[in-house]
Amino acid sequence: MRERENQNSIVLEARGVSFSYKTNRHNKNGESLTVLNSISFKVARGDVFSIIGPNGSGKTTLLKCLSGILQPQNGKIYIGRKNLKDLTPREIAKTIAYVPQIHIPVFPYRVIEVVVMGRAPHIGQFNLPKKHDIEISYAKIEQLGIAHLASRDYTTLSGGEMQLVLIARALTQEPEVLILDEPTSHLDFKNSILVLEKINELANQLGISIVMSMHDPNYTLMYSNMGAFLKNGRIHYIGKPTEIINERTIKEIYDIRVKTITTGNYKWVVPFNI
Repeated sequence: MRERENQNSIVLEARGVSFSYKTNRHNKNGESLTVLNSISFKVARGDVFSIIGPNGSGKTTLLKCLSGILQPQNGKIYIGRKNLKDLTPREIAKTIAYVPQIHIPVFPYRVIEVVVMGRAPHIGQFNLPKKHDIEISYAKIEQLGIAHLASRDYTTLSGGEMQLVLIARALTQEPEVLILDEPTSHLDFKNSILVLEKINELANQLGISIVMSMHDPNYTLMYSNMGAFLKNGRIHYIGKPTEIINERTIKEIYDIRVKTITTGNYKWVVPFNI
């Protein structure tokens, strides 16, 4: 991907964030399992920041802390200059939108109805969406190229289509930061590329800051301008993907051997002799 100009505007910052789960939730004095340990980084406006690492490294927990779903035991998270813990859930939802890794549809809402649900922070708990909210929702599905799905039942969509609908719903919140938990984990190769291309457009064209967890280092190389390796709850490397993803770091983080290949403007890592 092309280098994105840093607009010198930090929109999200983690400072020494730590998080632990109680191993026995019914025992207040029970042992704790540390999942995140002193995590610090900054995300600028328009960044696509990918967090990569093995299963169980703490990626999902970190994203939930960043989006206000979980409260860190230590450290602080800032949106601009505001401490996340000082904001109400409604205030957070107007700034940060979270797209989970797994979403199981339980009711056949139409696509446009699902997308309009993202306007909840702007509408209020007991109010109905107005014409303005509907117009914004249609604009977002148009922007993501799924306007033709507006009247379809959400439960009939493919995995890639569902993911784009969820992103459209998140965008109707009009956030500054979009957080996605492994947005390609249930998608085939074509739909993975489609979704990542759309995510990249949001950063490049709208200046939305993207934070997402990823499994594939090559997707990080292709679609991110910043990245961090997370393992055992700690950040081991952080920086431009082309600088931190290499044979040595992949061996250290994943314990597999890879070769680095450069083709045109792209760098790839290819496993061998596993």
